[in-house]
Amino acid sequence: CRMPDCNAPPGWCDIDHITEWHHGGNTDLNELVLWCRYHHTYRHRPDVHLTGNANNLTLHLPNGTTLPLPTRGPITKAA
Repeated sequence: CRMPDCNAPPGWCDIDHITEWHHGGNTDLNELVLWCRYHHTYRHRPDVHLTGNANNLTLHLPNGTTLPLPTRGPITKAA
């Protein structure tokens, strides 16, 4: 999970479009992020939004706080 201090491993996470696909978001690695179920649900609140791409992502919270998210881990290709 990309949320700071969340230790959910990738296998327990949902894949999410940074820009919703029905709003023109692409399904490529630069437009996708992993969230645990809790943070994925939180991210989709109407008063929470994201800016940036998968390498440089910021979460904007309802109280006006902007939270730069940790960089994503290395991308490995399946064998």
